[in-house]
Amino acid sequence: MDQTPGPAERSQDQQRSAQKRTNEHLANDRTGLAWIRTGLSIIGIGFVISRFGLLIRAQSGSDQPSSPIHYSSILGLALVGAGILTLVLALVNYLRIHRAIEKNKFPVTPHFVAVLMGLLAILGILLFIYMWGVT
Repeated sequence: MDQTPGPAERSQDQQRSAQKRTNEHLANDRTGLAWIRTGLSIIGIGFVISRFGLLIRAQSGSDQPSSPIHYSSILGLALVGAGILTLVLALVNYLRIHRAIEKNKFPVTPHFVAVLMGLLAILGILLFIYMWGVT
């Protein structure tokens, strides 16, 4: 008996393959959108921290000469930079995965998330130290 698939079976296999590829692209899109929200949140937190330092200095009313650079400004700028880096790396990762899906391959790369977690952990520790000193 002949085991080669007929036209109906080939059509169903093509439909399943197309559906799988569509699902993978949609999952990649959802992940990309989540990274966009993450990057924008990091940028927003950096902005708030930077402005928080201005508020604290304005309310303190001290007569000490203020320097143009403060810890809150540095930390805020670092977080804004981390947010921008997150968005750029997320775009690179999104495009790389898009190409891999088209080639029917999936690259395993935990580096992006690991580097981002490490960077944000360091910035979180610096924020903790800053907040400890302010209160």
